[in-house]
Amino acid sequence: MLVEFTVSNFRSVREPQTLSLVANQKYPDLRGNTLDPEAKGAARRHLLKGVAIYGPNASGKSSVLKALTFMSQFIANSAAHLPGSPTGAVPFAFDETTRDAPSEFEVFFIVGGIMYQYGFAIDPRIVHEEYLYSFASGRRTTLYKRARKGDGTYDWSTGKAFRLDAAIRGKVREDNLLLSVGPQFNDAALRPLHAWFAGSVKFLHLGIGTPGPLAPNFTAEMIDKGGTRRDQIVKLLRAADFGVQDARVSHHKFPVSELPMLDQLPTGLADQLKREGFLDALNIQLQHRTLGGESMGLELQEESDGTQRFFQLVGPWIDVLENNHILLVDELESSLHPMLVQELLNLFFSHPESRAQIVFTIHDPTLLDAGVLRRDQIWFTERNPGCETRLYPLSEYRPRNDEALMKGYLSGRWGALPILEPGLN
Repeated sequence: MLVEFTVSNFRSVREPQTLSLVANQKYPDLRGNTLDPEAKGAARRHLLKGVAIYGPNASGKSSVLKALTFMSQFIANSAAHLPGSPTGAVPFAFDETTRDAPSEFEVFFIVGGIMYQYGFAIDPRIVHEEYLYSFASGRRTTLYKRARKGDGTYDWSTGKAFRLDAAIRGKVREDNLLLSVGPQFNDAALRPLHAWFAGSVKFLHLGIGTPGPLAPNFTAEMIDKGGTRRDQIVKLLRAADFGVQDARVSHHKFPVSELPMLDQLPTGLADQLKREGFLDALNIQLQHRTLGGESMGLELQEESDGTQRFFQLVGPWIDVLENNHILLVDELESSLHPMLVQELLNLFFSHPESRAQIVFTIHDPTLLDAGVLRRDQIWFTERNPGCETRLYPLSEYRPRNDEALMKGYLSGRWGALPILEPGLN
């Protein structure tokens, strides 16, 4: 479970910005939107099942999600990076003092009933610092720390609760992480922590026309396998008022020769596909009821943008809930009616057995007064004149319990609104 995340000097974030999923005890409503982590180091705390981030375009909402995504992916993959390859860190560009400074990431998270604090500092080439603490005893104890010295070597230190194998330490380069390298050599203490970052943090960008669009195959494969997951998907499709009665998936052979840009694929992959000759493709049809009462199937690509987007999203949504993942969603409302977004969130927060969490960006102000979110689940971003992102919670303003949040937001009471200049009308 995610407790808290802090980032600095990454993309539009210059100064440290912290996103907390610790529930505020001042808000007793919607208790179903919270979790008892039952973890050492997090006693007497409840965590939020999710938070929404509002703000104008280019204010840094996406930067917050991309920062946590970058951190997770670098932990998952840095052991496999080729020596000397770029790390992927993107420092804040609008200040000459930060361009060559490291980006910093820190997260408090819970795995196996224990809270951990982990962080690292990294520039586009090398890791400057890495540390891991455990709260297994209820108090913070050091597992390991490494800090780069002026001569390019590292100072290492470990606590009594962690044994660092010298052979593994020797395989940690200046451009990767111990938390990434250790599990590759079967370090039992680090394996579950690496697995959490590598397997539990999921990022979806739902904006139309964005790179790496959400594909329908994940949902289609769940339908194809049948069982309770298929029944859940069909039930949600019916409930969404798209006129869909059922969903059917069939297999067909697709000639490799008809693949677009086949010659632009890596040579080895292209040659393998050419040898196979055909791909096993899925054909997706959604069943509707005609005026005469008959069932008629429409290909998924013939459906509305909203129907396609919901179909693409519903499979991963169910999977996240079942597997207790952390879901990061950029532009949640893209192509979806506000009431449909509300119902998806109600499903997420009301799932009695799931310990999944969601962090999402959104523009739709109607959600603020829909009775779906607690006040401590609402966050904002805004951009200052220096193009820096500031991330802050609604609770900072202490709104009254009976205050109309949408009206307050649109009137500028909470900030995080675009400042429009003459010339747009």
